[in-house]
Amino acid sequence: MKLTRRLQRPDLAPVRRKFFAAAALACLLGLPLLADAASGDFDGDGKSDLLFQNTATQQLAIWLMNGTAIGSTGSPGGPTSDWVIQGVGDFNGDGKADLLWQNSTTGQVVIWLMNGTSVLSAGSPGTPGTAWSVKGVGDFDGNGMADILWEDVATGQVVIWLMNGTSVAGSGSPSGPISGWTVVGVGDFDGNGTADIAWQNDAANTVVLWLMNGTSVTSSGVLGAPDPQWSIQGIGDFNGDKKADLLWQNATSGQVAIWLMNGTTISASTTPAAVTPDWTIAGVGDYNGDGTADIAWKNANGSIAVWLMGAGLISNSGLPGNPTVAWQPAQLAPYSCPTPFQCSMLVATNNLRANGPFGTGNAAPAATPGGPLQPMTWSVAAARVAQNYAAQCVFGHNANRGPFGENLNVGGGNQLTGAGSVTGWGSEVSNYTYATNTCAAGQTCGHYTQLVWRTSTAVGCGYQYCTVNNPFGGPFAGMPWDYEVCDYAPPGNYINQSPY
Repeated sequence: MKLTRRLQRPDLAPVRRKFFAAAALACLLGLPLLADAASGDFDGDGKSDLLFQNTATQQLAIWLMNGTAIGSTGSPGGPTSDWVIQGVGDFNGDGKADLLWQNSTTGQVVIWLMNGTSVLSAGSPGTPGTAWSVKGVGDFDGNGMADILWEDVATGQVVIWLMNGTSVAGSGSPSGPISGWTVVGVGDFDGNGTADIAWQNDAANTVVLWLMNGTSVTSSGVLGAPDPQWSIQGIGDFNGDKKADLLWQNATSGQVAIWLMNGTTISASTTPAAVTPDWTIAGVGDYNGDGTADIAWKNANGSIAVWLMGAGLISNSGLPGNPTVAWQPAQLAPYSCPTPFQCSMLVATNNLRANGPFGTGNAAPAATPGGPLQPMTWSVAAARVAQNYAAQCVFGHNANRGPFGENLNVGGGNQLTGAGSVTGWGSEVSNYTYATNTCAAGQTCGHYTQLVWRTSTAVGCGYQYCTVNNPFGGPFAGMPWDYEVCDYAPPGNYINQSPY
């Protein structure tokens, strides 16, 4: 007998009816934060390139860039939908960026060694436990080859795989479990040729840098605690001093700011410009090969823009093209699917946002003024909140979840799957009428509307196998049960507002 029970998130109180700015898309997501300015250089010409993936077909496309212009394009193909890009870096030391993949079902890791837009060869360094998530890619031992930073999402312990092509040459853990802190980037902050780790406290927003030597922490420093409206959006060398800097954006105003770093010290800061909510960061890299990192943006209509940067300010800009909204910058993929379970939740959510069902007689998002829904990205902070709450094994909404929307699902022990929960939530569309923004009497629609809420742009989920507090009661009391929690940022389901 299969048991499932869902609980929708109630409408927000009037004080929270005001929409969060859509510029908060990347508030909590991870980017391919590599140590060198020309990260993502697939053809080895010293200029970063742009990687896209089609959300419907999984096909990849690479734009080989020359400043704000496209030099040429190509496609290395695309895997099946259960494979997700988890990182970009030069794993074999040939000066060309490669692709790190993880299977969302098995957890297996595969690396594609690239030559421009072609795959030279591929290999698997192993299959880590499904509790481990990729948190960054960078050269931690200074041998010219990218390494992989992992974190146990339950305990916070980090481990580094020192790589040699598609093989693990060594590994180590810089410390024991670190509760309440999230890795927000990897970069060479002190310019010594080895990647370092940036952390941020989940509650206080304090930023701390670990200066690394291989798998060991040589020193650390506290940078400060910015206002919660500010979030790290990328890491790159924005002033050409061979030291990684921090790129920030304000979720409310859209203002962009850069902390120019010297080890664990902020040497200066700049505020290049503010952007409107329809623009989100697509990547950070040296697109014109001048030794300083630049910023790529994507508009809600699919257009790509590039800011060429100098000394932390905009020196030039251009619009290289429009791949259409079906093609998403794959630079946003790292850290978006930390574990197979979480990958299945994210992939299923974005498949529903792209392809529906949106309900008989209901307008699809593409037919509305806002156009197709953007895919959600993975929120590490939301996932930590969701996992910590699920671990309590108490069915009911988390009153202390903070600035997140929430969907819950429970089932008999070992019965739930991430994709199955999303399908169940999505089935509520049969109760929903878009034209009047109403739910059928006595029915539930809130899970579905949260999934397709236009301004909810990031999601983090947790899973717990529970042996206490079975919510079904009666003859099932004392039996084990599954608990899945997903938190969304910014939250949806505002009173008297349509989801899209």
